[in-house]
Amino acid sequence: MLVKNPQEERKMVRRLILLLFLPFVFFIWSCAPTVTNLPPNTPSNPNPVDNATGVSIDVTLSWSCSDPDGDSLTYDIYFGTTSNPPLVKSNHTSTTYNPGTLNYNTTYYWKIVAKDGKEGTTEGPIWRFTTTGVPNNPPDQPSDPYPTNGSSGVPVSVTLSWTCTDPDGDTLTYDIYFGTTNPPPLVKSDHTSTSYNPGTLQYNTTYYWKIVAKDGKGGVTEGPVWCFKTVLGESLSLESRTIKAGRVYYLSAVYTSAEESVSGKDIKFMYYDPEKGCWMDLEDAITGESVIKTDEDGVAVIAVFAFQSATIKIKAFLVENPSVSDEAMLTVTAPNWAMLMFIAADNDLENAAVVDYQEAANTNENISVISIFDSKNFGDYFVVLDEYGYWRTISLTEYDGGDINTGDPVWLMTGLYMLYSIESSYKGLILWDHGSAWMGDSQYMTGKDIGDRLQVICIDETSRDGLAIAEVRSALEKVMDSLHVNKLDFLGMDACLMSSIEVAYELKGVSKYFLASAFPEPDKGWDYRFLSEISSNTDPEDLGITIVNGYFVHNAGTENLSLVLWDMSYISNLASAISDLGSRLLDLLDGDLKYRILSYYSVITHYGKEGKNSYLLTDIGDFVYLLKTYESDPELVEKSQNVEYWLDKAFVYGMISGEVYSTTYGLSLYFPTTPDQWNCFVEDINTLLFYTSGIVSGWGDFLYWFVQY
Repeated sequence: MLVKNPQEERKMVRRLILLLFLPFVFFIWSCAPTVTNLPPNTPSNPNPVDNATGVSIDVTLSWSCSDPDGDSLTYDIYFGTTSNPPLVKSNHTSTTYNPGTLNYNTTYYWKIVAKDGKEGTTEGPIWRFTTTGVPNNPPDQPSDPYPTNGSSGVPVSVTLSWTCTDPDGDTLTYDIYFGTTNPPPLVKSDHTSTSYNPGTLQYNTTYYWKIVAKDGKGGVTEGPVWCFKTVLGESLSLESRTIKAGRVYYLSAVYTSAEESVSGKDIKFMYYDPEKGCWMDLEDAITGESVIKTDEDGVAVIAVFAFQSATIKIKAFLVENPSVSDEAMLTVTAPNWAMLMFIAADNDLENAAVVDYQEAANTNENISVISIFDSKNFGDYFVVLDEYGYWRTISLTEYDGGDINTGDPVWLMTGLYMLYSIESSYKGLILWDHGSAWMGDSQYMTGKDIGDRLQVICIDETSRDGLAIAEVRSALEKVMDSLHVNKLDFLGMDACLMSSIEVAYELKGVSKYFLASAFPEPDKGWDYRFLSEISSNTDPEDLGITIVNGYFVHNAGTENLSLVLWDMSYISNLASAISDLGSRLLDLLDGDLKYRILSYYSVITHYGKEGKNSYLLTDIGDFVYLLKTYESDPELVEKSQNVEYWLDKAFVYGMISGEVYSTTYGLSLYFPTTPDQWNCFVEDINTLLFYTSGIVSGWGDFLYWFVQY
């Protein structure tokens, strides 16, 4: 019996199964199909489409393409202006491509080669497109019309003109619309120039016109509607103006006529008076006439002068045909300053006066100037300035050209009445002449023979007259009282020796500020070009500073100069302090004090001209400084210091040069040392309030006893 081995039996079964399965596996493997790669589909759907035209120069190319195996594709891009375009980009990953900005009016060729990365490649067809031509810009808008838009008085034979350009430089033609209606009708098409003659137009008619520009390439630009009005057959045009009170201005009426001469026509000027409710004659400020003839250009000019701010309706008309007329408005405003220059040159200073008179001429609308000018050989004038800076005699003054006597207070009052009639922010008066403080004043107030040497301010040799300081004060007071007006803002004396406490005290009630020299002045005097420097903000202190500075530049190199601006509101206090000082000196007066005072007297600053008065006007500041420094009486020292205090308060601005000290103020005080000197001027001091009012009598009392001690 055969014994079986189980292990061997299992191995045999496995071998049998393998032998049976292997032929079957081989059969299956030999029957399986082979796998192959398919190329991409042909690129299609080009944008721009093939043979497209008018394509933007900023186009982005695009196409469609797919792969049958679903492979990812890349593209080689061929692009250019030749039919076999060059390769410009390899392995591009998207189906769009921006070739950059292209040229206008150019044909471009392009193709796409698709690749699947597995050696599958498909070349697309060559496409082409043509870019758009260069774009056309429309013409610019027509502009710069002639006649200008809204103009009037246009001649009836006018030729229209305008300006127009094309940004592309294209040649333009124009359609012209013109007529008396708005909008105007078309009157000319395809006009080739920028001017057009519409023929003879109607007088006094409004015309409308419009230009449409065309560039021949479809570009059209329409201009605005313009208008103008033709001249009247016969017309008069009157200008409106704004003027300043106190100065002559000129108004023009222009006559035009289409058919006859325009010269020699009578033009009547009038103004409307609202209080009377009617039209009144407007008289020429210089001639007094209200009817003015036209010149060869048809212009009639009338001079006007006003005193006060106002808005005035005026009209002008042709006398022979009053319907030919025009109306306008005259607006009057107030200047900052009104100034009276009282120039007394009927003496040996007339040449210097002429120079200053010419310097004062100005066109500054911030100041109006009146001048009363009296001379020996150059004539006498009562004048004002006009808008061009010329002196003019106006009919309103009723001055007939006769002799002016500046020594007569009536003439000063006449000028002051006119000054106060002019509306302004500030009022000023300048007295121009020789000067000697107040010395000699009694000769002109008592009627005594004035002798050969005239001394006072505003002397008139022809009339052998002059103004005493008391007469100046009285003239101002009378004018102020009668007109119920305030004191002057500024009083200046362009004259010798006038900066005196006696003069200042006399005039303290008639002016707020006082400008004068304690020394004799050189013939050149003030530089009157300061009038041109006055601004709309210049106040009295500014004015004084400007004059002082100009005076020292104008007279550079002159020995002994002074010019000081005083605040007159402190002069009463200063005079009282001097009076108190005099009273204390009188209380202490003895031989020793007189000796010491005479020693002080010998060194302090003296003002005056050669002659008997040369040492009688002394500087107050120098004197009180020596008293407070060298005297031992406490009360005397205190009163000296009090004078100094009020000097400082009254002193606004000034310059002093020459033989002076740091204590010199440029304000003089009468100080005789002998009975003869006292007696020589006792009648003069008796004309002055400083010595006669009884309010500040201390200094006069001291002098009376001092000269006799």
